[in-house]
Amino acid sequence: MTKDKAEVKSLPIIGIGGHGRIVADTAAMAGNFQVRGFGDDDPKKHGLIIDNLAVLDSWRNVDVEQFVVAIGNNETRRPK
Repeated sequence: MTKDKAEVKSLPIIGIGGHGRIVADTAAMAGNFQVRGFGDDDPKKHGLIIDNLAVLDSWRNVDVEQFVVAIGNNETRRPK
């Protein structure tokens, strides 16, 4: 079931690994999110297309009101 376009929210996913891909798929299936793409700090991944979604520049440069952190590796999630 899809929602009225007025209810659909843009949603970037932070993290391009397996967990991020599952979160993106789940958000898209929910019907009330338009998955905008993946944010990742690895410059080698920027511009790639994964599961028909772009890997955006660093998530720090994404101008949105909300996003999902979908990083499954605990060491990666820790602040540096």
